[in-house]
Amino acid sequence: MDSHAATTAQPPPDRRPPGGIMTVLRRRTADAHARIEACAPLARLFAPDYSLGEHARLLAALLAVYEPLEQEIHRGLPAGLRAALQQRKSAALQHDLQVLGARPDPRAEAIPALASVERKLGAIYVLEGASLGGRIIRRHLEARFGAARVAGLSFYEGDGARVGARWRSFLELMARHIDGRAADQEPVVTGALDTFACLQRHLDGLERRRSLPQQRARTP
Repeated sequence: MDSHAATTAQPPPDRRPPGGIMTVLRRRTADAHARIEACAPLARLFAPDYSLGEHARLLAALLAVYEPLEQEIHRGLPAGLRAALQQRKSAALQHDLQVLGARPDPRAEAIPALASVERKLGAIYVLEGASLGGRIIRRHLEARFGAARVAGLSFYEGDGARVGARWRSFLELMARHIDGRAADQEPVVTGALDTFACLQRHLDGLERRRSLPQQRARTP
């Protein structure tokens, strides 16, 4: 795996029979996953000239998507699922931006409609999978900037050493609700693809904003 791929680390292969929901999700979202890993704001995380300013701008862009998306996920979510998925990553993003003295971006408006539990689970698959490589990024940024200078890394730390256990719990939750019911797989895939597309649009917009000053500087 490329070094920057840790940002949205592809979830590890599941142990379920071929055709299980996790197998289907990995196959159907592979292209979307590869595209978002390759987008510049994430690819630059491991660049030798990566700056604290870029770090703050990326967190601000992620919060603009995560906060309304998490609200959409939890709206109407059954109590049993809500208890299992109570951690909200937007809180860590807010904390990090406050520590860095940075302002959040305006909230993303084109958030996917997650009207069913199945679509919500597809969105959660994307957000939970994105956390798997977070500690690799945290260690890299601490080495790059110095731990004393960067306190705003709680988003990448996530559940810390418990991240693997949290992912396994999500696999079990997904299996209980989806596996064995092929008709429910398609809305899960739709929810995941729509979430990838939403993140992609916002990160592409961040890259366009970043490149504008450089283009203006080159204009005679």
